Amino acid sequence: MLDRARKYQFGSWRLDTGDKQLTFAGTPIHLTPRTFDLLAILVEAGGRLVDFDEIFGRVWPNVVVERSNAHQTIAVLRRKLKCFDENELIGMVARRGYRFLGDVCLFDRDIAGPASEDSSGLIPNATSSAVDVSNPKVCSEAREYYSKGFHFFERWSGASARCDIETATALFREAQRIEPTWVAAGSKLAYCYAIQALFFDQDDVLQHRAHLAVQRLLEQDPSNAEAHVVRSEMLWSPMGKFQTVAAAQQLIFANREKPDDSSAELGIICAHQGFADVAMLHLNRAVETDRASLRKRSLLAEGCIWVRELN
Repeated sequence: MLDRARKYQFGSWRLDTGDKQLTFAGTPIHLTPRTFDLLAILVEAGGRLVDFDEIFGRVWPNVVVERSNAHQTIAVLRRKLKCFDENELIGMVARRGYRFLGDVCLFDRDIAGPASEDSSGLIPNATSSAVDVSNPKVCSEAREYYSKGFHFFERWSGASARCDIETATALFREAQRIEPTWVAAGSKLAYCYAIQALFFDQDDVLQHRAHLAVQRLLEQDPSNAEAHVVRSEMLWSPMGKFQTVAAAQQLIFANREKPDDSSAELGIICAHQGFADVAMLHLNRAVETDRASLRKRSLLAEGCIWVRELN
């Protein structure tokens, strides 16, 4: 039995305990009542270990059950979640209980509404020039996933950073699954993998995914500006052993091909290296060409801080 009706988000998942509904990127996922309650209790605990006494008291109240019941229900739940999300979301502490491993945040608006939803919802109109949703060769379902993913990608540097970038990753992955050769979705997915590997989960798996995604993009199109931007981010980090010059060269090439995709990043690397005038030129240009971009405005603010500190 759940304590209260609430709505939770973790990655692309939405859990509504009031309506007893679980969705992944807007797709309803069917769970039996007890399986749903067990997931909700773990999510509600927010990473706290939920012991077997609490699980039995809330999922099987007034019923005598064995621990195997909990294990079997968890096994079913894990299989169901794995069908949609490769991340391990439920951990076990032997002989004690289970805990939820995902990053959970409360929310009260739908992440899966139409991409044209007005500003009163969580998904705004796609006004940024970087949102490539006009390609008539790409099916509408993939474009919708891309548009939603771009929204979360744009705001990832805020307070809910990890939750936002994981949601963006899942949505771009869906767009690419539907349209495997769509370069825009592949480029953003590569960027998401790199961000996760650099800022949140510094493990070899995500680094490999980022490198592989960039390699595939450049095999498709060696002049892909965003792929070079992602490669520069990886070079100019522990992942690439801080190869600043090589990273700058990637950005200079990308800037020649498509300034809108690389000016902000080039401005940041110039700011870090002490080239204040060049940095502000590129950062201001990035914002002027795309005033709707939250990410570019954030990078402009970061660049200003670096320039001020260097002076």
